[in-house]
Amino acid sequence: MNPVNESLRWINESLNSVNESLRWMNEPLNSVHESLRWMNEPLNSVHESLRWMNEPLNSVNESLRWMNEPLNSVHESLRWMNKSLSQCFNF
Repeated sequence: MNPVNESLRWINESLNSVNESLRWMNEPLNSVHESLRWMNEPLNSVHESLRWMNEPLNSVNESLRWMNEPLNSVHESLRWMNKSLSQCFNF
């Protein structure tokens, strides 16, 4: 066998060995991945439930925000009235 072919054969065997080692190293990682995937399933369900529970709260929040707008206006008017009355009685 010529030296180039022999070198290529040796390189190929080395790469095959590396490939086999990587395959064995990957096996436990596949197992971890599968476990994490199964652990994630109930979390996805909780996330979806919380998302649905949040929808009505968003609606309540929006309603309260709209209800607060006129109250802010009343508050501002009372503040100005108070300031004016304070000036009237402070001579």
